[in-house]
Parts: sequence; C-alpha cells; structure tokens
Amino acid sequence: MDRIWDDEIVPVLTDYIRIPNKSPAFDSDWDSHGHMEQAVAMFADWARAKLKAFPGAEIPGTAGASAKAGATTKEATVLMYGHLDKQPEMLGWADGTGPWQPLLKDDKLYGRGGADDGYALFASIAALLALKQQGIAHGRAVIVIEASEESGSPDLPYYMDHLAARIGTPSLVVCLDSGAGNYDQLWLTTSLRGNLLGNLTVRVLTEGVHSGAASGIVPSSFRILRALLSRIEDEATGRMKLPELFVEIPQDRQKQAIETAAILGDEVWSGIPFAGDTKPMASKQRQRQRRSDFGKNLAAATGGDGDGRLSPARQWRQCAAALFHHQDQLAPAAHPGGRKGAHRLEGRAGSRPALRCASDIRRAARRQWLERAHSRAMAGDLAQPGRRSCVRQAGGVSW
Repeated sequence: MDRIWDDEIVPVLTDYIRIPNKSPAFDSDWDSHGHMEQAVAMFADWARAKLKAFPGAEIPGTAGASAKAGATTKEATVLMYGHLDKQPEMLGWADGTGPWQPLLKDDKLYGRGGADDGYALFASIAALLALKQQGIAHGRAVIVIEASEESGSPDLPYYMDHLAARIGTPSLVVCLDSGAGNYDQLWLTTSLRGNLLGNLTVRVLTEGVHSGAASGIVPSSFRILRALLSRIEDEATGRMKLPELFVEIPQDRQKQAIETAAILGDEVWSGIPFAGDTKPMASKQRQRQRRSDFGKNLAAATGGDGDGRLSPARQWRQCAAALFHHQDQLAPAAHPGGRKGAHRLEGRAGSRPALRCASDIRRAARRQWLERAHSRAMAGDLAQPGRRSCVRQAGGVSW
C-alpha cells in the first residue's frame, strides 16, 4: 500500500490537482473547455491499467467471501463511491499553495480536490489490489465515481437508474467522502444530517419605491421573512419548533457519540474559525474576551468626558464600526433620551448597553440605522465636523 500510494497514486493525484475541473454549479462552461473530461479520462486510464489484474471489466467476487441475506458469494456486491468534481478556488491559500498548484510538503499533498474527493477511486482500487495480492476473499466490487457531487449530485440518480442492472443490489456501500477525527484509529461515518431545501420569496410591492415616501408605510420584506422563519425555528436558540423535524436517536448512536466526544474532546469545536478569534478558546473564555473587546471598542468610540457622550469628528467612524460589529450585544430596541442632537451609548448595571438617540428610533428601523451609520462612516462622510445631524424621516433615521 505504501508503494502504490507513494509511487503511483500521489503522482497522478498531483496531475489531477492541476486540472481546474470545477463542479458544474460553479462553472457554466464546464462542458466546453474539457477540464472535466480530462479528469475523467485520467481516472479511467489509471483504473483500466490497474484492473488488468482482474478478469473482465468488473471485479467479481472470489471463493470464500461472505454474503449477506442468503446471497451467493458471486451475488454479494460491495458498491464503492466517490467523486472527482471540485469546489471553486476560494480564498485563503497559504504562500506557495493554490487550488490548481499542487504542493507536497511534510507528506501532505495540498491542492483542490486531492482530499475531496479525488483519492476515492485510487483508494478503492488499491484496497482491492491488496486483497488480491494477499489472496484474501472478497465480494463482487462495483466502483461509481461521479462528476457533479459538489453541485448536489443532480446527474447521479440518472446514472444509478441507467446502471441498476449492472450494479445489482449491494450488500455494502462504502462512501469514501467523509471525515476522520484523527490518524490514530479507523473512523466510520454511521449517520449524516440531512437538509431540506426550498426557495422562499416575500413580495410586498410590484415595483421599487423611494424609501422617503414608503418607509414606515410599507412593511419590510425582511421582517416578514424573519417572522415566517420564526414559526419553525427559535431565533434566540436555533432550536426547531416543529415536532415533525425531530426523531428519536437510537441508544447505540448516543453511546457512539459519547465515546467519540471522549476521544476528540475540544477538537470537535476548537478548530472552528469564529470571527474575531485569534486562537481557539473555551466557550466561557471566548465570551469573556468578546465582552472585553466590546468594552474596549466602546471606550475608543466614545469621548473621555465621563458621561458616555460621543466625541466629535474622528470618533464617529470608530463608533459606527463598533456599533455595527457588536450590534448583537445591544439591547433589542433603541430608547429615546438625552438632549436633541446628543447621541450616546449608555451601559447600565445588570443590563446590556442600550443605544440612545434623541429621536424615537423604531424597532424595525434599528438594523437599517446601524447599517447606514456604518456605511457612511466607512465612506468618510462622518469624519468631517458638522456632519453629525440626525434627521427624522417617516419611520426611520438617516444620517
């Protein structure tokens, strides 16, 4: 296995990474430039060369292999699955690496598609070759490699129906497109979370109108959408509200989850790149850090005059950025208060900081106000003296 991976599979995977065969959902010209066909041909040529060790175009079962459900040895079928289409380029590649620029470093091969899921065909055939070399019995094997998995596998059902007679009824399906918790033991994926997809459109007008005339009269489509989604999901906790979306988890699955958690520990969540985190932290430590960050940003955005009132000119830019970044930590609604033209952030003991404005900012306009303030501040409009007036419009506030 070491020999075939190092000498034969890694080189062909390296060439495969250079092919920008993005999944059809990410490349409208996939069928014209030939990248997908090139990858398919590369895989097929390698497989044909290796399958010369087996008679015929498929890998039949061998004597002594076990069969399930009373099937004969020859009828027992193992279906091996993988895909060769790739995710798009995306950002964040380290220096010297890239989506179509393979790099072998410290026994790791970097590049798009090598791990997801280009290795599947090679791993499947290599395993079967190892069994044959050692004279170990095995069932009939069928390998299916598709080219649209990253697009939701829209073509797979057609080909599965088309090849149903040749595939037969598998006794075992091996899907080499999952994850491994570590390199210390063999990992099996026993279950996957499903998803329910749909398109939801909220329409309140037949054409666009000016916000100065319609704000406060026309309901926000976003607010209606939020209300609809709140019927099925608790927006505060993320818990689903419909009982039909829950199922009893078998005891053996619960036991497996507990054992997995004991092995992986904090690795389950510590590697998730939460925004603002410089390094993985425990949840309580992360919360304390976020509260500290909020206080520092708030202090930078307000003047040192002791009452929390915003200082002029250059502080407005910082304030708007701090408000926008920490809007989830603000009170649910803004409150009236303070003299006309004075805007301040006020923190009260035992409560979250509340945004106060001389105008009675309506609840529905709060997010819009924050976004406008942030946008104008980032554009430099609020960095000029004398540009701090708050003008009341119908149902909202504009800067």
